[in-house]
Amino acid sequence: MKMARLLVVGLAAAVASTAVAVDGRASGDPKRGLTKADQHWAKTIVLRTRDLPTGVRWTSYSTGGSGGGAGTTPGCPGSSENNSDLTETGAALSPLFLTRNRQFIIASAAWIYKTTRQARAFVQRIEDGMTRCGAAALKAEVATTKSAELVSYGVRSIPGTHGWWNYRIVLRIHANGRTIKSFVDMGFGQRGRATSWLILHGAYEPLPASAEAKLVQLVMARMAKPPR
Repeated sequence: MKMARLLVVGLAAAVASTAVAVDGRASGDPKRGLTKADQHWAKTIVLRTRDLPTGVRWTSYSTGGSGGGAGTTPGCPGSSENNSDLTETGAALSPLFLTRNRQFIIASAAWIYKTTRQARAFVQRIEDGMTRCGAAALKAEVATTKSAELVSYGVRSIPGTHGWWNYRIVLRIHANGRTIKSFVDMGFGQRGRATSWLILHGAYEPLPASAEAKLVQLVMARMAKPPR
């Protein structure tokens, strides 16, 4: 049980290091001008149980589903920390999906912006923050667990997902006299006014690249065109 808890802690640390805040709102978050149509669009983008890889048993935990605000990594010199010039018109957050043994964990979020230009600015600010400050922020966050350490952090593209930014984090976790590696792929993309974010976690080994590509391609297709 201790190892399982630490896997989730490791995942939480990875999430905390991202440029995206998926729950709650803070100073500098985008303004909100939610519309019924764009709320529906955002909800259709995020992953559902039927989208997940087959061959394993999944369970899920609610995350509220509202999507929350979206900001950029705090304390990153030279990058924007203020998205108040942007306006969200739709937002959604998927449940947290876990395999029964907690080896794999998947979550997703989506935000719709007032214009394509605003959506593009949002993802560019995320990319800047994660590239410039992500490693340092993650290392500091992981250090607080005292049972984990950062092995590596950097850009790692997923084959077949052109236009999707992906960062791989590798953590080493110690518990119960054992040491394992934890792999977290964090990625985000934009199509028109829509933006989305995925976190794909695997303990012992990463989620297979083919499975990751299918999830990203699915989300990108949903971003490309609003539902009728």
